Amino acid sequence: MQETTPRKTPHFLRNRDEWIRMVNLSPDVSHVTARVAVNLAMRMNIRTRDAWPSIDTIAKDIGASPRSVISAIDQLVEEGFLGAERKRNKGNVYWLVFKWQ
Repeated sequence: MQETTPRKTPHFLRNRDEWIRMVNLSPDVSHVTARVAVNLAMRMNIRTRDAWPSIDTIAKDIGASPRSVISAIDQLVEEGFLGAERKRNKGNVYWLVFKWQ
């Protein structure tokens, strides 16, 4: 992911907050998926605009099973809310997709 300049940080944070609202207001998103989305959004590196938590870490944070987290991430990707680069036996990388841009 590209590195951003510090003056663009507030813009990214506003977009992140709007993204959280959109995900949570989506009628197709379950409560577990919404919790995964918020967890990922809050972990985003402001400069690189990505996050790389493990499935187990997210599951522990939100009190869900790893399988539920995987399903939630799959749904977020399918709905166009989240980008994901999956690396077998390495860390996954996630980024928010701002549909309005």
